[in-house]
Amino acid sequence: MGALAFFKRGVVAVLFFCAGWSVVSPVGAVGPDWWSRQKVTLPEQAPEDFAVLNQGQLKQMALSAYNEMKVALPGGPGAEILEFIKPWTQASNDGLRAPMATPDADDYAPVNLGQLKETTCRFYDRLVDAGMVRCRPWGWVDTDDYALVNVGQAKALFSFELDPGADKDGNGLPDLWELAHFNYIGVDPSADADGDGVSNLQEFLDKTDPQDFFNGVSFRLEAVSGDAQEAGAGFPLKDFTAIPQR
Repeated sequence: MGALAFFKRGVVAVLFFCAGWSVVSPVGAVGPDWWSRQKVTLPEQAPEDFAVLNQGQLKQMALSAYNEMKVALPGGPGAEILEFIKPWTQASNDGLRAPMATPDADDYAPVNLGQLKETTCRFYDRLVDAGMVRCRPWGWVDTDDYALVNVGQAKALFSFELDPGADKDGNGLPDLWELAHFNYIGVDPSADADGDGVSNLQEFLDKTDPQDFFNGVSFRLEAVSGDAQEAGAGFPLKDFTAIPQR
């Protein structure tokens, strides 16, 4: 399915991957720094997060995200995103992309939830490949993909961070690290998500996985006591311990 056909006819082909953020909660005007650089939002204009999103606005947000990935993301946005936006963009002198008029497009047509997910899934797949998020931010849930969406919902899905050092919540954990391991921002740095006795903050400093008790190290089970005798229920005669393989 080509991008132009998608925006003209509203054909939807949505895949669900893993549970995560909601796509139905609008956000305010504050977003990642690249929104200002790419003029996704204008500080002199009041946000209209509850206004119905139209196809022209969605295409502009996708183009802005592409250009920011081109500048800030190692390896760039990738061929799939480029092919998606090509039908309604053109190359510019600075090596980025610019809007291109397409007479047969209805940019004022409203956008539905399926179209929003179909557009943003390409960007999240690229971020997954780059190790910056764990998955697409919607789950195995029954959603009404034909329901209209508003500007706030689009901003919520395009609010991913591309600055590796950004820490919007000031908890000492980079936002990208939080998104990559927890799929949300605002993780408690003192908590121990995997129960290994090491805090989330220390896991970040140690460059270990806060969601993996063994941190990727394989282990074997070894009997450390007991014998092969049988006993009544609830009275095992063998105790086992997990020993990491180094």
